[in-house]
Amino acid sequence: MRNMPSDRAMHRRFLTVSLACLISLATSACLDKQGRIEQKLLEFGLPAATAQCMARPLASDLSVGQLKQLGALVSAVGKRNGPGGMDVLLHQLGRMDDPEIPLVVGRAALKCTFAR
Repeated sequence: MRNMPSDRAMHRRFLTVSLACLISLATSACLDKQGRIEQKLLEFGLPAATAQCMARPLASDLSVGQLKQLGALVSAVGKRNGPGGMDVLLHQLGRMDDPEIPLVVGRAALKCTFAR
């Protein structure tokens, strides 16, 4: 008779494979969110390098609800002022109810401006 793995070994393998799948899903979801943020920033008129640089901290530091608020603001400002109305966007960010959003955006913008 062939040696069959024990229940404990099979359970351990199952957990390892499950964990690997979860990590893979989380990574792809994060990259997808980051890609959507980058696209929105590009549509707003930011240079590609700046949009790419800012997308990572925005994706990791803001909640989905905060990102939706920011996306709505970016869309509204972009429609009124055309691509790249950064001065208007910064002014509107300061008027948001959630103080974390302008802090995270400002920190990312500064980092990405000086990273070049």
